[in-house]
Amino acid sequence: FFSKAISAPLSTSAASGTDGAFPVPGMLCRKRAKKLGFSFIVNLIDKSGHKDSSIYKKAHVSKQHFSKIRHNPSYKPTKETAIAFALALELDVAQTNDLISRAGYTLSNSSKFDLIIRYFIEHRKFDIVEINLALYEFDQTLLGA
Repeated sequence: FFSKAISAPLSTSAASGTDGAFPVPGMLCRKRAKKLGFSFIVNLIDKSGHKDSSIYKKAHVSKQHFSKIRHNPSYKPTKETAIAFALALELDVAQTNDLISRAGYTLSNSSKFDLIIRYFIEHRKFDIVEINLALYEFDQTLLGA
C-alpha cells in the first residue's frame, strides 16, 4: 500500500488544492514564499533604521555569515542564529516567534534553552553575553558561538 501511495504522482488539481482533495492551508505562490523566508530579517533591519553592521555585530554574527543571509533568499539559519537576530533587534516574544517561525522554529515551553531565551526577552534584557552566561550555567547551546 505505502509503495503505491509514494510512487503515485499527484495530479495537478490535487497538488494545488483546487478540487479540495488535497487541501494545503496557507498555500503560497513561489514569489510570496520567498518574501516570507528568513530574508525577512533583512527587511526588519532596514526598517529598524540601524546599520547592518550594528545588528550583526550585536547578534555576534560574522560579516561573511550576514552576507550569506542577505544574498541567499533560501538561506535557513540555525535556531540560535535566528534568535540572536531577534535579540539584536530587541523584539518581544511574539515578534521573536514570528521571526524564528519563518526559519521553521518556535520557542517552546518544554526546552530549557527556549525558557531562558523567553525569560530574557520578557525582561527586556537583550545582551547576548549575559544570555550566554545563563545558557552556559544550564549547559545549553550558546548564541553566536
